[in-house]
Amino acid sequence: PDFVHAICFLTEFIYQTQSPVHTDLSIDAMVHSLHMFHRLKQAILNADAWRGKSGMIDNFLIPKMELFHSFVWSIRDHGGLIQYSADVSERLLITHCKFPFERTN
Repeated sequence: PDFVHAICFLTEFIYQTQSPVHTDLSIDAMVHSLHMFHRLKQAILNADAWRGKSGMIDNFLIPKMELFHSFVWSIRDHGGLIQYSADVSERLLITHCKFPFERTN
């Protein structure tokens, strides 16, 4: 069960970060989810479920995961994290550049 709970807490954290508006309560919930993931992540390693291109990995030393720890500071200083998503700009690139360019050929 710890394996499944670790995955659930990580997924929950990622989902919670996507909220366009955060309150102290929502930030506390994200802190809790991240804390619980770190508390339970050993179960993922114990199940040999953490793999890379070269095989099993025995740690969670991942730069993007290290950035998770700065989210509270970032939200309080800059607002929602959604502004760091490339989804909006990618969609605008498609609708305003790619489609018109394809029609000119």
